Amino acid sequence: MAEFIFLGNKLYIFSTTVVFSIDLVTKERKEVILPSHNKVPVIRAPYKQKDTIYFTGDNVVFTITASEKVEVFNSQIALFGSNFFPKLFNYQEELYLLIYDNVLNENHFFIKYENDFVPVEFTNELKNNRIITILENKEDLWFCTSNGVIILNKNKKQFFLKEVIFKNDFITKCIIDENETVWFSTLNNGIFIVPSLNIKSYKNVVNNEIISVVEKSPLQT
Repeated sequence: MAEFIFLGNKLYIFSTTVVFSIDLVTKERKEVILPSHNKVPVIRAPYKQKDTIYFTGDNVVFTITASEKVEVFNSQIALFGSNFFPKLFNYQEELYLLIYDNVLNENHFFIKYENDFVPVEFTNELKNNRIITILENKEDLWFCTSNGVIILNKNKKQFFLKEVIFKNDFITKCIIDENETVWFSTLNNGIFIVPSLNIKSYKNVVNNEIISVVEKSPLQT
C-alpha cells in the first residue's frame, strides 16, 4: 500500500518502487527521480521530520526538502536485505533508524549523526519484540509491539525502561486524542480506550478478553 506525505505545496506518494509528487495547486503529477540510483529500488520507511522527508531506497537513505531538492543522505545502510525492514522515527528532535531482522527477530537501532546513522543502544526489552508503530508522547517514547506497549525515557544519552502496559497483547498502534484519551488498537483483541490518568494502573486489565473501554474512577482527579 502506498504512503502519503505532505510537504510544502506538494503531496508525495511512496510506492514500493517509485515516488511521485503532486502539486496541490496545479494538480501536476511527476515522478521523483532519485540521484545516483540506476536500478529500480525497493522504497520503504518514508518519514517527515520538520521540513525534510527521509526514506530508504534499497540500502540508501534519501531526503526530499521543501524546495523539492532530492539528495542521497546516507549511501550505505548498515543492514540491508529482503529480511531487513527499516523504520524511521523522531524523539526529542533527533532522528532514529530502526532496522528489524525478520529472520532473527532482532531490532537494531541507529541515530542520525551528521551525514550518517550510527548505532545506539536501546533497552533489552526492545531487542526481540516486533515493533509495529512508535509514538513520541511528551518526554516518553512509546513502542507498540508484539508484547504490549513498551514505554522508554531518556536520561541524558541513556535510554531506560519506564513502563510496559498490555504486556500480553499484540499492540499495533496507539493514538492520543485532543482530550488526552489514549486509543490502542490490537491484532486480536479489538480496541482499548484508556482515559488520560495513571495509565500504569491498567497494565494487568486484559486477561484474554476483549475490552472496549476502561472507565475513569470517580475517586481519581
